[in-house]
Amino acid sequence: RDIQEALLRLRPAVALSVIGFDACLMSMIETAYAMRGVAETMVGSEELEPGAGWPYKEWLQMLAKNPRASSRDISKMLVDAYRTRYGDVYRTTQSAIVLSAVSDFAKRFSILSGHIQNQLATELSSVRAARAGIHTYGEEARLHTSVDLGLFLERYGSLTHDPKIAEQARSLRAAVDKELVIDNYASNRVQGNYGSHGIAFYFPETKQQFDSDSPNNRGYDPTIHDQHSVEFVEKETWPKLLLQYLKSK
Repeated sequence: RDIQEALLRLRPAVALSVIGFDACLMSMIETAYAMRGVAETMVGSEELEPGAGWPYKEWLQMLAKNPRASSRDISKMLVDAYRTRYGDVYRTTQSAIVLSAVSDFAKRFSILSGHIQNQLATELSSVRAARAGIHTYGEEARLHTSVDLGLFLERYGSLTHDPKIAEQARSLRAAVDKELVIDNYASNRVQGNYGSHGIAFYFPETKQQFDSDSPNNRGYDPTIHDQHSVEFVEKETWPKLLLQYLKSK
């Protein structure tokens, strides 16, 4: 929230085309939501990053050859350079996200989350089954926090017995590829049960995992409101559903 507020204060004097995070676990819907008014596109990794981080020489050389590149093209340069540098050696990912698509996607995700929340007694088993077996990013650092949003929507849409909810989940899954993610790289070590379709979300599998993540997850409690509160948590429905789900398990 602090990064979001600081960058928003610079507008309109400073308008960013691309915001990129040379850091671990940043390609999440929560991060993209915070940056949706800051830049045109966002680049980040769903998974942990290797210590060497971004290959700056490679993508800056690409940019030097095409200094008038659009925000989308620059984002693709960043993903391409990362793909070329790391290949399939590590559990590496890199994504380019269209930030103008985030608000609509989040609204539709909240509608889906609200429907699940209203029918959690009957949907609980489908949510649990959809989440089971999805590998968590940051496992090497013993984290139990974020998973691929696209894979969850895909699995949940095929498991729920409510046709309306199933259609909403399938529509959102398609939107991940067609509207949100403009480029995505994932090594073959983070595919399969990782999903790695480009954008993750916060979903510890159990209440124990959620509690063990404290105090890192303080911003994910919708009952806490201060200057550091995560805007996605304040305004959207998934965080409320998540806490209700974890208490129901």
